[in-house]
Amino acid sequence: MGELSSVEHELLGWLLLGAALAFFGIALPFYQWLRKKAPGLAFSGRDRVATVGLAWIDLLVVATAMGFVGGMWWAGDEGAGGYGGENPVVDTVLQAGIALGVGSLVPLLLFWRVKTWEFLGLKTISWGKLGWILPLFLALTLGSLPLMAWLGWPGWVLGLGVGSEPELEPLVTSRDGWLIGLTLLMALVISPIVEEVIFRAYLFPVVKHFTERGFAMVFSGLLFGLVQFNLLGLPTFVIFGILAAWAYERTGSLWVPVICHLTFNLIQMGMILSVRFLERDGTAWGP
Repeated sequence: MGELSSVEHELLGWLLLGAALAFFGIALPFYQWLRKKAPGLAFSGRDRVATVGLAWIDLLVVATAMGFVGGMWWAGDEGAGGYGGENPVVDTVLQAGIALGVGSLVPLLLFWRVKTWEFLGLKTISWGKLGWILPLFLALTLGSLPLMAWLGWPGWVLGLGVGSEPELEPLVTSRDGWLIGLTLLMALVISPIVEEVIFRAYLFPVVKHFTERGFAMVFSGLLFGLVQFNLLGLPTFVIFGILAAWAYERTGSLWVPVICHLTFNLIQMGMILSVRFLERDGTAWGP
């Protein structure tokens, strides 16, 4: 894999710390003060994502999760880990198991307080709204790539010694069919479901419950981008996270951001595999 440079490692860590301080140290106290000063002020409006049943314990869960991720990041070594271990297939299976385990914690935290299926927005799907939200989502997220290139973001980031995205490296370098298949399974099934459950179905309404809708969209999107630990793709991932939260709020159905997420990843996988196949003159799957 392309190793993380010390600058990238430190920068992402400071950004994560800054996001935590901005929420817990500034936004949370400010909105609590504002609610007391102006109790009649409407913070929800015509929201479709419910926050009923959420409490301070959920804020503690968010704080603990952010502290754990931050602690793991700061304790880690720059340039460490990733694809290329002794058994990448086993590593990928373990990553999938961990992702599913973490994702399953959300319904476990909620089932005794709310109707989980309804709270997570899994009961219905608005196909009509999906018909225009999906193209808009893809246009803005994928369109951010040439915009960032025009602004010079890739050149600046690559100057830090940043390499490729570790999770996708098997698609670029591996000839192991099992590893490629597991990577595609992670990208097209597990990640879209687990990440949307964590960031849109849980984090977004929790932050929204204690602040307001607009801030929750931006904060959950920023945190989603940061925990990808990919400085090169950070702007696109942040835009992705904000738009996914907006799509969830706009429809009240988690299936909409899940499908948007899956489609985005599908396009990304298709581009990577197409380029690899063409560059190797059709021999990408050889021994």
